[in-house]
Amino acid sequence: MHLTAGAAIGGTCLIASWVLLLAAVQQLAGISLPGAAASLEPSYLLVTTAVHAAALVVMQVLST
Repeated sequence: MHLTAGAAIGGTCLIASWVLLLAAVQQLAGISLPGAAASLEPSYLLVTTAVHAAALVVMQVLST
């Protein structure tokens, strides 16, 4: 049960972090983004890294 919950939570966090990372890279590259995504700042790279690290920790803790 813990492995399944860890995989679900960790997987969700990883997907969210990759979405943020993609948006941040597009912002840094100067690609115009539609809607609310256009207001992203490069500081989201830091947030993405933190979310990614947290997801890895959650997956590790819950899988033991």
